[in-house]
Amino acid sequence: MRPIAPVARARALTLVLTLCLSFVTEVAAAQSQKAATGTPLVGTRWRATELDGKPVASQNEAREAFLVFDSTGRVAGSDGCNRVTGGYELTGERVKFGQSAATQMACLNPTETERPFHAAMTGATRLAIAGDRLELYSSTGSRLAVFTASAQSAGNSTRDPLAGTS
Repeated sequence: MRPIAPVARARALTLVLTLCLSFVTEVAAAQSQKAATGTPLVGTRWRATELDGKPVASQNEAREAFLVFDSTGRVAGSDGCNRVTGGYELTGERVKFGQSAATQMACLNPTETERPFHAAMTGATRLAIAGDRLELYSSTGSRLAVFTASAQSAGNSTRDPLAGTS
C-alpha cells in the first residue's frame, strides 16, 4: 500500500473539517430557530388546521392533512387523501416550494382539503412560526394555510411517503 501524499491528506482533512463545520452550523441554526419560535420547522409534524380561510375538520390520522420538513430541503406529508413529497427552499421567512409528486388514490369520501392544500403549497411565498403554529402566506400577504404542531412524533412521517408506490 502506498502512503497518502501530504497534499491528498490535507485535502481530505479539509473536506472532513468542512463537513463537520457545516453540520455544526446546521444544528446551531436549528437550535436558534427552536429557541426563537418554540417549535422547530424541521422534523415537526405540522397538521393542517385551516386551509383557504376555512377550518379543517378533524380526521383520523390516516386521513389527516399534514407536512413534515427535513433539513435537506425536502417536504413530505398528505393532502388528506394522497401522500405528497417535494422540495422547498427557505431563506429567512421566504419559502418556495418546488415541484411535488403525489400518489393518485381514489379516496372514498374525499375531504375538501386536497385543492386548498395544494393551492397553499404552490402559492406560498412566506412562512411564519409562532409557538406551535406554522402559517403560510401569499405574496400579497393573504394567509393561505395554518398548521399546528402535532403531538405525534414526526419520526414515522419523515421517510419518503411515496416509497413502494409506482
